[in-house]
Amino acid sequence: MPFSLIDTWVFDLDDTLYPASSNFFPQIAERMGLYVAETLAIPLAEAKQEQRRLFLEYGTTLSGLVEERGIEVDAYARFLMQVDYGRIPHSPKLVEAVRRLPGRVLIFTNGFKEHAEACLDQLGFERDDFEAIADIRTIHFKPKPRPVAFETFFAVHDVDPTRAIFFEDSPKNLRTAKDLGMATAHIVTDTAWGNMGLENGDGFIDHSVLDLTDFLNDTVLKSL
Repeated sequence: MPFSLIDTWVFDLDDTLYPASSNFFPQIAERMGLYVAETLAIPLAEAKQEQRRLFLEYGTTLSGLVEERGIEVDAYARFLMQVDYGRIPHSPKLVEAVRRLPGRVLIFTNGFKEHAEACLDQLGFERDDFEAIADIRTIHFKPKPRPVAFETFFAVHDVDPTRAIFFEDSPKNLRTAKDLGMATAHIVTDTAWGNMGLENGDGFIDHSVLDLTDFLNDTVLKSL
């Protein structure tokens, strides 16, 4: 799809709007493991195995904990956010590029809105740089890559997937996006989850992005 036909620009958050090389998200993953250990009263090593099971089975650790344990979601969010957001680099060139995109710009994340806002503050964005932040609450704890997550996102925010592009580091999430009509841009990382879903090829990926700022400036904006 030519970029000139796109009217809605949708961005994942973690390891997408900020780089995986910042090594920020491993802090969140570590907090998830600690939460599982404390909640289930099990050793941390065992908790990390349980965390991985929940992630693989439900799409996020949170969704598994909600489904199986009925945890208090706001308390979980506060627990996870006890990390160093200063690891996320201030990114004025990215901010400028996103502000120049024509049309609607939204965030679609499996995380929490308050976490997204903290990340955006560190990157240098203003609140009104994005029309909306669709988070795990928006999609009723049924996360990407489930089709229902995308369908809920489209309905809540009146998004036409055939006029939208999704920037995301998870191939599994991009596969669903492509199946539902979106253009796709894979943020390439060296993380384990950044390669899950590529086992059977990458035909569902329209663009491979090594650096988001450069891609927006040199590929997207120059073509408009």
